[in-house]
Amino acid sequence: MRNNASTLTKTWWWVTLFLVSGSVALGFVKPRFLPVAPLIFVGSLLVYAALRRRMAWRHTPLDFPLLAFVLMTPITLAVTTQWATTLEQVWRLLGGIALFFSVVYAVQRPQDLRLLFAGIWVGIAALALTSPITANGARLMWEIAALDPLRGFIHHNVMGALIAITLPLGLALLFFARASLSWLEILLYVLGCAAMAFGLWVVPSRGAWLGVGVAGLLLLLWHSKWTRMLLVVACLAGFWLITTDSGRAILFSDALLGASVPGEHDPLQWGLDARWEIWQRSFALARLFPLTGVGMGTFHEVMRTVIADDVFIYSWPHAHNIFLQVALDLGVVGVIAWTIMLGTLGWCCLHMARHSDGVVRAVGVGGLASLLAFVTQGIFDAALWGMVRAGVFVWMVWGILIAAWLFAPQQNTPAT
Repeated sequence: MRNNASTLTKTWWWVTLFLVSGSVALGFVKPRFLPVAPLIFVGSLLVYAALRRRMAWRHTPLDFPLLAFVLMTPITLAVTTQWATTLEQVWRLLGGIALFFSVVYAVQRPQDLRLLFAGIWVGIAALALTSPITANGARLMWEIAALDPLRGFIHHNVMGALIAITLPLGLALLFFARASLSWLEILLYVLGCAAMAFGLWVVPSRGAWLGVGVAGLLLLLWHSKWTRMLLVVACLAGFWLITTDSGRAILFSDALLGASVPGEHDPLQWGLDARWEIWQRSFALARLFPLTGVGMGTFHEVMRTVIADDVFIYSWPHAHNIFLQVALDLGVVGVIAWTIMLGTLGWCCLHMARHSDGVVRAVGVGGLASLLAFVTQGIFDAALWGMVRAGVFVWMVWGILIAAWLFAPQQNTPAT
């Protein structure tokens, strides 16, 4: 009887996950369907609780930061000057949170995690292969007239961010859990790494390159003590690139960035000078609305009205720093919750990285590297937040990390 109940519970939450994921995907195309995903999850949770005659809430370390996000949504709707725009972003945020908890409820065993992540890996690898067609700003643009409607389907920085947060997890499984993987899984991850490396080369996203580079250094450092020398050399090279005139000339050169990017010929739009200008004005705007923010999705309009003194600045759609952007969207409460959430995720991954089970350890190290890539890119961009349709994907990755942390104590004793 207990086995039947367990099977029913597992099936229930996997069906919920598929329905929520499908609703989120539908919301990419038709924004009016954005409310469906959170409503499906809440409805599923309530029906399940009624059938079991108790609330089956699966507590996670991120409950309080996520509760803060949910509580800030009516406030951001109250202060916004563009109700329709903010409402759409609120539903995107709530859909991402619903996706996170759907993954947490569905993934309760290592086998579930491996199955779901393999599906995500295939999806991102396939998307990376389409980057010459779908990513605006791609280095290669295949001249196929029938595919013209797909051009610009996804921004090159968003494509780079999706690869940056996914690639470290697959690499970690190959580095630390290869003995636990089947030959088919190994082949899948090797081919996926090649596809994502191709995607990174095609899209001119320096933030993604820096993120993947930093994540790769962490994986090498964790993999073997002999790689520490390589890490030292890489850090010295990075220090030279950032601090010297000749290094910066290489880092921000047209050859490295790709001169074929349409509409991005002004070098100011690519350099740190431009970032510094937008950061200064974004910080000034955040100081004017510290408690509530300006309203999700209204950065462009409010910046143009309140702060910007030239066309170049107010033409930027967001703050190009994810912490500043969260502060502008949800105020100081939102950015504190965001920081706590990232720190908690890092702590959970660090716990798993010391685990004796190979797969759990790989997920922990890969999760740390993925978070490091996300934060590194987030310093220069806000590619997976708010108005970005693909931003909900990051909640699925974080759901996998937390689900793994929840069942990790049931495995072998953590290694010391």
